[in-house]
Amino acid sequence: MTIGQMIFCIDFDGTITELGYPEIGKEKIKAIETIIRLQRAGHKIVIWTVREGKRLKEAVEWLKSRGVFPDFVNFTRGCERSTFETPDIRKFDADYFLDDKSFPPFSGWEEFSKWAENIGIL
Repeated sequence: MTIGQMIFCIDFDGTITELGYPEIGKEKIKAIETIIRLQRAGHKIVIWTVREGKRLKEAVEWLKSRGVFPDFVNFTRGCERSTFETPDIRKFDADYFLDDKSFPPFSGWEEFSKWAENIGIL
């Protein structure tokens, strides 16, 4: 089974890296590898974070230095699936939100990767 293009909003601090704000924490195991696999499978990546200004730029540069080039950062404006005449960036257009503060809690990249493979996302 294969699944079409999806949008993944992924939190940075605590999800891609260990908590360390305002510094960038240690990379979580399998995070970058899995995000790159999602992108190669044709999915859109939105980095969804409270970081702004200099701290946001540092996070995006950190991601790029590891081969992750987000499609969007903190918004999905311009996303071809938007059904709004004027996109409302208070609500993200996404299929999945990966966040250490979500409910149920994000279980980690190893478990997510296995789940994504099982349902045909990866």
